[in-house]
Amino acid sequence: MKGERIPRQDGTFTLSVHDEKYSVEEIILSLEHFPSNKWKEGDLIQIDRIGRTDNGEGIKYSNNSHSFSFLQFNEEEEKRRRRLILRVKSFVKVKNFQLSLHSSIAALFDLSAKCEVVVKPITLEKAEVEFVEISFKDQYLGRSDMWRLKMSLYNSSAFTGKNLQCSNMRAQIREMINGGSIVSSGVITEKTKMIYRSKSAKFFLMIQMSREMWNFSEEGELYFEKAINRFLRELFERWNNLGSSHSLSIILFSRTYFEADAMTDEEKEEATEDFDGRFYKDFFRVICDELKSDWDSTLLQLKCEFTKYAERVAWDDDSFEGKMGTNSSAEDGNFLEAINLALSVFDKHYIDRDLNRTGQLICVVTAGSGVFHVDSQLKRMTKQRMIDNGIGCDLISVRGPPLHRVPLFKFKDKANPSSALSPSLPSQNANSSKPFY
Repeated sequence: MKGERIPRQDGTFTLSVHDEKYSVEEIILSLEHFPSNKWKEGDLIQIDRIGRTDNGEGIKYSNNSHSFSFLQFNEEEEKRRRRLILRVKSFVKVKNFQLSLHSSIAALFDLSAKCEVVVKPITLEKAEVEFVEISFKDQYLGRSDMWRLKMSLYNSSAFTGKNLQCSNMRAQIREMINGGSIVSSGVITEKTKMIYRSKSAKFFLMIQMSREMWNFSEEGELYFEKAINRFLRELFERWNNLGSSHSLSIILFSRTYFEADAMTDEEKEEATEDFDGRFYKDFFRVICDELKSDWDSTLLQLKCEFTKYAERVAWDDDSFEGKMGTNSSAEDGNFLEAINLALSVFDKHYIDRDLNRTGQLICVVTAGSGVFHVDSQLKRMTKQRMIDNGIGCDLISVRGPPLHRVPLFKFKDKANPSSALSPSLPSQNANSSKPFY
């Protein structure tokens, strides 16, 4: 026997759609179908389309019990994710429609005119959401602006994709979570936690050109190729899909060690001596410092710089033991020095502020295992600068993760250079994350 659609239920109405020329209200109810003795302004209502599944078709009954259970699960999942909760603000005395929904909301929830929907009241406890993620772009928002935006949304209904405007601030609701599940609409209360995502931040991408970048990974490609073809390409594609307009600065950095016997006194004065008595110089090269919509040319430029980098810093192409020096490993590299280079730019961010940018982030890409030999005083200074400016740093390694916690800092005390290296966990030193790609 062939199945049929779910029969019409109590509280079922025929939906109409209106545009801004008719009314700017999100939803309009007819007093003839929603009498004032049962419905009042400020009430919360939930709108569900009858017989709606993931593919937009009505639920159909079947003699197969397994098929019915699967369809029933799809129906419940669809109701949870695509529920529409609104606060009633307008009633009209008309007979040509029962309830009318704004066209922009109807398009977001795939509701069309003349479709049948179930309208039922819902309590504030069931409608409130726990987390709301708000994204904004091409503007500067301070903490006071975010607080004012949050206060303007209290006790209001919200849904995914809703455009927000408060004073001169423009934002959009990207995602809502309640009870650990993603929901499409709900009510923002005092318990709701707001998460702000900037699509136009100042982004420093630091790539450590250590000796490991020229090694081959288990997949058969160089670690530098893995960083370019996998991590950066996917990152730029995600930015394009989200419509982000970040201002990106890409910097290549490395450390070169010199043989003390082959150096003159003048060369030793120009170089820096570490705790082990080795002389070194740090190299930084800016590849990109602009806003782009097409990042393919930047990836091509990075590949060209990789082939010429050893020549630029006078390394030998094969052994990295040229006349000037030897390339360092990732753990002996200038990791904290590169972070402080970006921090020096962020220190004066409040002077001549860019009003089209919100957010500052440093990302370091390395081929090391996440263990670094650092100066203890430099470590403390870096930590204090990051805390004072509220700047985060992400450490991305293109190698496989080790069997211990990373990043791991090993440092010596200047007062006693011969002391053993002491480990320091990231939570005690730098505000760095530890993902491996």
